[in-house]
Amino acid sequence: MEQLTRRQALTIAAATYAACACCADAADEPGAENPPAGGGDKPKGPAPKEINIGKPGDFAKPGFYDKFRDSQIFVARIENKLVAMSSRCTHKNCAVRLKDGSTTMLRCPCHKAEFAEHGQPVSGPAKVALPRFALKQNSDGTITVETTTSFAEKQWDDPAASITIPAA
Repeated sequence: MEQLTRRQALTIAAATYAACACCADAADEPGAENPPAGGGDKPKGPAPKEINIGKPGDFAKPGFYDKFRDSQIFVARIENKLVAMSSRCTHKNCAVRLKDGSTTMLRCPCHKAEFAEHGQPVSGPAKVALPRFALKQNSDGTITVETTTSFAEKQWDDPAASITIPAA
């Protein structure tokens, strides 16, 4: 086996460094880590266009309901309003989760962005609130989330961005 020259070794090292630098994604932030399995994964496909989330009585307690995470949404009861928002972090599109032990805070496992109950970022690299989706109450009393209509934070006053539900 022949020995590498110094020039060949430096060329291989430089090429390896360049390849690694080109492939960097999640580690571009100080303190960033690889997303945990099943937490920071990219979407497996588009969110369903319409998601039936149940009736107002299903949301008696304030806070987030994460049973719709597979549909790429979180539903939150905020006082007497019900809102639906994206479960994708506005920083790098990782899937956010309920912060450990909380029903009113979401946390992104990729870069540690945290979002308050209304969907606004409160810490970490995310600077944009989670978009909300349109909600409608059907004639049978069920509530449907329409993911084809979204609202940025400045549009949250739109009547379709939330629905009023009876006090708990």
